[in-house]
Amino acid sequence: MSSLDERLPLLWPSIALVWVIAVAASLAVALALPPQEALDSLALVLGGSVILTFMAQLATRTPAGYLRRAILSIVGATIAVGVTAVILLPSALAANG
Repeated sequence: MSSLDERLPLLWPSIALVWVIAVAASLAVALALPPQEALDSLALVLGGSVILTFMAQLATRTPAGYLRRAILSIVGATIAVGVTAVILLPSALAANG
C-alpha cells in the first residue's frame, strides 16, 4: 500500500515555470531599476508569481496534489525574490545615505 504522497502527481513543469519566471522577473527588475525602486517592485514580482502559480496549476486540470504544487511554486518564487532582495538591500541602504 502506497502513501498518499506517492500517489499525488507533482507535475514539475508547472512548478518550474513559476520559478523560472520569478527568477527572470527579479533579475529584470534588479537590472532595470535603481536599487530602492527595485526593492519596491519586487513585491509586484512576488504578487505576479502567486497569480501565475494559480493559473499554471489550474491549467494542469489535475485536482490531486493541487495544494502541494501551489505551495512548492510559491515557496520557490519567494526564495527567488527574497535572494534578489537580500542582494539589493545593501546598495539600496547606501543610496539612502
